[in-house]
Amino acid sequence: ENTTFSYNENKNNKRDSKLDIGNFIYEGLNEDFNIKNLKLSSNFAVNNNDLKGETKISFDEFNSKYFEYSYTSEDKDKTKKDFITVKNSSLVFEYDKLPYEKYKEFSKSFALGYENFLSKQKDFLEALSKSNLILKISADSENLIYENNNWYKKLKVNSDFELSKNLSSMKFDNLNDVFNVLKIDIEVDSLSAQKALENSNEDI
Repeated sequence: ENTTFSYNENKNNKRDSKLDIGNFIYEGLNEDFNIKNLKLSSNFAVNNNDLKGETKISFDEFNSKYFEYSYTSEDKDKTKKDFITVKNSSLVFEYDKLPYEKYKEFSKSFALGYENFLSKQKDFLEALSKSNLILKISADSENLIYENNNWYKKLKVNSDFELSKNLSSMKFDNLNDVFNVLKIDIEVDSLSAQKALENSNEDI
């Protein structure tokens, strides 16, 4: 409902797109959910073979319910139960210094056979290792309720990533094989943090 879409591109390799959905509704056999004021946006620009961009998704409210069935000898009844509710949430993915030409070659290699794909994958990972790529992910959220239990009032997450300089080896046994730096900051309202601490102490 109330959907708008826009896309812009100019000769300087700058592109942006936006999709707004006023009310997104899904109804399945065992669950349903709706998202109010869903917004998706993406933009990127190429500068000296470096790709810089940002992708963001946000919504005002997400509500989901699951169905609980009860059977009788004559019929079955379906009751909706609250599952997840969360408000005012967003997720942002930012990147800079992504090697654009190698990225394009790699993305096209999917249709050129397995051997070609492996070769382009190795080239792309090697280019990433040398690129000083910047990756950032941030998220905000409010009032998460899971099965009628309040999990937090406010949550904020910020993260920064620095990739390993040896990605082209394609040996990914642990996080150190992928990242040189993995930094994650989490902020939560004091009441929710205190409740989580009390619950963890009860489990000890």
